[in-house]
Amino acid sequence: MLSWLTRTKSQLNHCQKMNTTENSSTLTPTAAAPASPKWHRLVNATKNNIVAETERAIRLTVPKTDFEVWLPKKLVRQFPNWQITVSVASDMTLKLQKMGKGKWNRRTAVEEKTMTGDQFAAYWDANSPQPKADVQETSSD
Repeated sequence: MLSWLTRTKSQLNHCQKMNTTENSSTLTPTAAAPASPKWHRLVNATKNNIVAETERAIRLTVPKTDFEVWLPKKLVRQFPNWQITVSVASDMTLKLQKMGKGKWNRRTAVEEKTMTGDQFAAYWDANSPQPKADVQETSSD
């Protein structure tokens, strides 16, 4: 077993030497890596927003509209209470669909919109119900 490992390491070293000698004249500086996308976490979502669920995806309703969006389950975190969090990257393109309300067209998209992750996060935050602040009553004597 040890001879196999040493042989493999020597072969790897030989291949690396060959690659560096062959490509040394053609090495060019690589372009800078693109900036990583900004992630948005949408906290004001509840399990009431879930319309359908499969093994790999969840369909959510967008607050205060009739539009729905499919998201992969990797981006949706469910908690024991009714809260869920949805993570959306800024460079994602989401397709929102308005499904039919009738008996025969309830599974067909009547209208579609596309949004970027930034637009979707701003829209979700603007239209989702905000948690109520605790108001303390003051007594006047």
